[in-house]
Amino acid sequence: MLLVDRHFCVTVYVYNREAASFLMINHKKLSKWLPPGGHVDDNEIPDQAAIRECKEETGLDVTLLGERGDFDGALVRPIGSQLNVIDDDHEHIDLVYLAEPNESGQALSLNTDECSEVRWFGLDEILKDDFNTFASIQYWCKKISRNLSHD
Repeated sequence: MLLVDRHFCVTVYVYNREAASFLMINHKKLSKWLPPGGHVDDNEIPDQAAIRECKEETGLDVTLLGERGDFDGALVRPIGSQLNVIDDDHEHIDLVYLAEPNESGQALSLNTDECSEVRWFGLDEILKDDFNTFASIQYWCKKISRNLSHD
């Protein structure tokens, strides 16, 4: 029986309401545009991982958006989850979050260890056939945009 190595991860869709755009990094290893994200470290809660990954990869301080219980210890409910199969024996259990920048006009900074570029994209750009990303990212951006337009 093949054992699968599974890791909890976070993906953070940072949305700028003023510019109607999503923050993406060009991931060096995958050579694709992705939202900020990564592994949840040992002894770290997913909320902390989401905020930390955004800061490390883009330089932005963000606030997670979403439902949170009104009691001590309540976490932000992710907007979704998915299983990313990396290869036959490696998978990521991905918690999907929505966030916004703490301040408009924050300067972006590039983490050159993981990213070759960081920038904002509008939904129309992300949904183009030649936008170099995964279908799941286009799905989430479309869903988030649709939900935010009803707010």
